[in-house]
Amino acid sequence: MVLGGEPRVPIHLLLNRVLFTQGVTEIQAMMDDLNIHKSIATSDQAEHLRKMDSEISGSQDLAALNLITRSDAERICGIVRIESDPSPEGEADV
Repeated sequence: MVLGGEPRVPIHLLLNRVLFTQGVTEIQAMMDDLNIHKSIATSDQAEHLRKMDSEISGSQDLAALNLITRSDAERICGIVRIESDPSPEGEADV
């Protein structure tokens, strides 16, 4: 869904489908540290998202559907990927 010129991602889908190995509190702390802000979907936006994805309609309170920008979601995923990828032996972390 595009809002304000940038695609948005429902946070719970990001947590359930991509970052399922990470703790919710860890991701929330990372969002705070990175100054990532959530927006709440309007009822029209939530209805549109519900039609696009059955997981949203089945498990999410549509009145509190939180969204983040796709670029912020990519930042979080990149950090998690880097943190979970051990450096090869003998190489120092930079």
